Amino acid sequence: MGRAVLTLIVGFIGVNIARFTILPMGNGSMLYARTWKHRLDHCVTLTDVTNRFECLDVTDRNIGGSTTGNRLILHTFTNGHWMVLRCANSHGNPWGGTVVTRDSTGKTRVFFGHVCGSDKPRGHSLDEAYSNLVTSMDREEVFLDEK
Repeated sequence: MGRAVLTLIVGFIGVNIARFTILPMGNGSMLYARTWKHRLDHCVTLTDVTNRFECLDVTDRNIGGSTTGNRLILHTFTNGHWMVLRCANSHGNPWGGTVVTRDSTGKTRVFFGHVCGSDKPRGHSLDEAYSNLVTSMDREEVFLDEK
């Protein structure tokens, strides 16, 4: 029993060392960004978003959350504005390092840089949350409207 537990612990540690040191660290994927931008551009209202996607509501909670499958991180602000994020973790993820947002103003924005997990938006307003994203990410990608 003790040997099996030790083997599991060593295996777990080994996999995580490989995940965070050996495997490539994503710095942003244009394909991932375009895919999620296209999916979110069809959402005009918060109801559109919640009807199309599973959302992890992190409003006023000090947690992050997984954005696997079609899950989005949702944050609503006290003034009625809202923001949803789709984050691709940089660690061991070739399309990682990508954050795609859609908000109550109708804007979809894409950021590339180091993404560690999928954190909730930081800030008490939409402007503050975007300001923090701009500061923490390497760059914002501007897409011309594709017709």
